[in-house]
Amino acid sequence: MNDSHFIGFDRKIELDWLDRVAAKAAAGSTRPEVQAWLYDELLAHLGAKADPHGARGKTATVLMRIWFPQDARALARRDAALAELPAATPEERVALHWAMAMVAYPFFGEVVRQIGRLTALQGETTAREVTRRVAEQFGDRSTLPRAVNRVIQSVANWGVVRIGDRKLTRAMPVELSDGVGVVLVDALTGRTNVDDAVKRDPAGFPFSWTAGR
Repeated sequence: MNDSHFIGFDRKIELDWLDRVAAKAAAGSTRPEVQAWLYDELLAHLGAKADPHGARGKTATVLMRIWFPQDARALARRDAALAELPAATPEERVALHWAMAMVAYPFFGEVVRQIGRLTALQGETTAREVTRRVAEQFGDRSTLPRAVNRVIQSVANWGVVRIGDRKLTRAMPVELSDGVGVVLVDALTGRTNVDDAVKRDPAGFPFSWTAGR
């Protein structure tokens, strides 16, 4: 399968980890420095297993791909996000992580798009419904339900969805500054103009913003 069908985001990623990695990027730390620091930091959370393909290594890989991308276009988007980071509220930081996760992982983008679409239609949804919709794009793989659940667990940890009685519902939308909104729109569409059609993209469901505020 081509890169558009790459899953990759298959770990629960906690908001505190994203905040700290983003702060390292903003401070100018190098990729090797952050990778070594992160691997040690995750020791307390994920255990002492040294296997780089185990939980610690896989989690570090997801975090690094989000905030330390290696291709030029993703780096440009990352730098735009970092420019907004110092003035961002905690809620706006979530939007920046969301944007960079979508850039790094189209799979993440498809999962949250389906959550947004289904909750708009029904008010709530389930992991099973989301997985069924995502399978239309990524194939009905044995690894898909687990990976979808990891995205759901992550965004619940970030405070943008609630999980109760196996149902997913939305939290209240967060109002974004124009600058953070532009970063998110670029991640959603590859465009930087904030128009109504873009703002209705269901993948941006946790956020709202007004251009030119």
